[in-house]
Amino acid sequence: MRARLEAIYAAIPDRARRVADVGYDQGLLIDALLLRRPGVRVVGVERQDAAAQAYRERHEAELATWGARLALRTGDGLTAILPGEVDVAVIAGIGARSVARMLRAAPGVLAHLDVIVLCCPRFNGELMPAVADAGLVPLATRLVRDRDHVYEVTTAAPTHPHRAPADELARYYGAPLLDGADPLALPYLEDVRRTFAPAFATGLASYGPLSTQPDLGRKLALLDDAIARARAAASAGPRAHAAPA
Repeated sequence: MRARLEAIYAAIPDRARRVADVGYDQGLLIDALLLRRPGVRVVGVERQDAAAQAYRERHEAELATWGARLALRTGDGLTAILPGEVDVAVIAGIGARSVARMLRAAPGVLAHLDVIVLCCPRFNGELMPAVADAGLVPLATRLVRDRDHVYEVTTAAPTHPHRAPADELARYYGAPLLDGADPLALPYLEDVRRTFAPAFATGLASYGPLSTQPDLGRKLALLDDAIARARAAASAGPRAHAAPA
């Protein structure tokens, strides 16, 4: 598997026994779970029936062995899963706006998860606020470089009672990204600053309140503060990653 999928796989706790892969596409994460973790059962969810058919055709020989360990479903996000049916859910490769909608649509499923692993394809402003609004708290964020792109792999868990982020930076970036645990955090944020330099040159006018991306605009407005916090954490010395057990 490519580095991004390996990082997503590694974020799934060793104790997990029932895992949902939402938007499984070619099923590479499903393959890894079934082959590497003999005790795990997997629910794969895709919106199109053709995805399940294609997966079954590619794995005709293995399906008889896997048997009840694998269930492929057609549905929309987490709503295809019953509350309490899985311990861990993974949503990767799906845009932040769609992920936010999925989180809002399935509070009962989220409440029964041990953790959820999220990895959107690009820098965005909607994911972390949606995580907080869904009553989830980020446990860890690992940055992984895959080819010419850096991905954020975030692990979050339901918190009871709901605990709001400590400040606005945590709401938009997630505290684990800024706490100094990941050596890629500061260079990653500085690279984001360079990427959006043309937008900063115009005062982020294209991301203002009337834009279709107000959350991205607010997140970018906080970027210098995020860089300052990450720099201070980096200068304080390396810390161990807070990974789920």
